[in-house]
Amino acid sequence: DAIRSQLHRNFGKLYTAQDKLDEALKELAKDVYHSSLEVGPEHVDTSGGFFHMANIFYIQNKIDNALAFYDKVVDIWYKFLGLVRNNAELAETFSEAQLREGIEMLEKIMQTRVKLLGDAHIATGEVKYTVGLLYLFLGERDKANTYVQAAASVYKEKLGDKHPSTVDVTGVAEQIQNEVSMMSRGGVSTAGRTASGGGLASAGGVPIGIQSGGVEGMEGFSELINQFPEDMPRAATQSPIPLPPSSRQSRSGFDDSMRMTPGSRGTAK
Repeated sequence: DAIRSQLHRNFGKLYTAQDKLDEALKELAKDVYHSSLEVGPEHVDTSGGFFHMANIFYIQNKIDNALAFYDKVVDIWYKFLGLVRNNAELAETFSEAQLREGIEMLEKIMQTRVKLLGDAHIATGEVKYTVGLLYLFLGERDKANTYVQAAASVYKEKLGDKHPSTVDVTGVAEQIQNEVSMMSRGGVSTAGRTASGGGLASAGGVPIGIQSGGVEGMEGFSELINQFPEDMPRAATQSPIPLPPSSRQSRSGFDDSMRMTPGSRGTAK
């Protein structure tokens, strides 16, 4: 199923480049279907299919559909970060290339949300926060700091200083800022550091980080991610997530049982 998923995704991208958008959507629906069978509909590997479908909807000026599918991509990566918080071994199964692809998708979504919803919209702040945490995951603290600080400003403006989500985001923002400031002054935090000044040390004295997935470091991520709550309220879905076009299994392989509907969320804007 993984090979079929990638095959259909490649055809979807090819048809998109050829401006055969209906054919592209059918191929990408099959991509999502087979990826869901292989790893699940909520896996980051499946998010690429949703992302490419969203891009097509955007080209077709079906803005509600595009925003809904973009929202699904953000939701998947947001949940991924929550899972990594509780399962360090999970992080080791992802390569740097996969994480870079995630950042590329999320930055495109951020740009689209800025254009359609505004830079100060809570949904824009949410994706900035997610991108910032992914950069922190990769050990790029300056970029992480830029995005998380921007997200904190949005949360403060839209939700207020005392909202639980604002408290969580600003707490992470302050910690990243302190780390960046210490590094710029040549200082090293003593809490959880190894003798060599590397990443946070585990109980066994080995620096916590991604060793096998091609990513070195994750410096500070394990400490900060503990402030990333699993049930943090997210921004409202922009529109109901519809079935992909030609969703009948007889035509595209995308069963009705695969339909995803947004969960109950707040409507903060």
